[in-house]
Amino acid sequence: DDKILQFEGVSIYKDDVSNLRDDEWLNDNDISFVYELLEAYQLTKLSRKMARRAYGKPANPHTILLLRPSMVFLLAQSRGDEVALLKGVLPPLEKADFIFLPVNDNSDPELVEGGSHWSLIVISILDDKAFVIDTLDAANHREARHIVKQVGYYLGNPSIDIEELKVPQQINGSDCGILVSQISAILAGKLVNAKDDHTIDFTMKQYGISAIDGRIWVM
Repeated sequence: DDKILQFEGVSIYKDDVSNLRDDEWLNDNDISFVYELLEAYQLTKLSRKMARRAYGKPANPHTILLLRPSMVFLLAQSRGDEVALLKGVLPPLEKADFIFLPVNDNSDPELVEGGSHWSLIVISILDDKAFVIDTLDAANHREARHIVKQVGYYLGNPSIDIEELKVPQQINGSDCGILVSQISAILAGKLVNAKDDHTIDFTMKQYGISAIDGRIWVM
């Protein structure tokens, strides 16, 4: 009865909308909704760009995969020898060039909406590099390294380097989720609009990010 919207694969409930108020904490469903939006609009643009360039010229090579928070949590909770069994359960990570992974610090699978902080990892398969993005001074440092190791197990690639990006920092304890959503949109946009054979700059120095504007944007 609390469901107010169905968008692609995500059902939105009253509590999810309430989380968009100032000083509220975004949950898995809120971030999944943002990722559905990005797939429906930003990544569709990339698909069309690839289709246009396929006629007579090489297509844009960037395949972007936005993993939902529940999928990242499943990856985090699997033991090293179980990760390979997730093939067929998770989307095919091995077919992506860039993987976006929103990371939560909840370590208890029995605790619904547990944890207290969101961060983001973007893995460039092309470069064997994981870009770690944390808006609270590396609060998810341990969780981020664990997820990168898990992806390495999945791909059979233990040599993924980690680079921590300097990004705008949150000014309270509740804006991590919306900032992860905004930064995901910015970086996905950089990939979608990148010119062929050009280096993609993931730095965020030129961006001023407002959490309030982000909450309004999602609403």
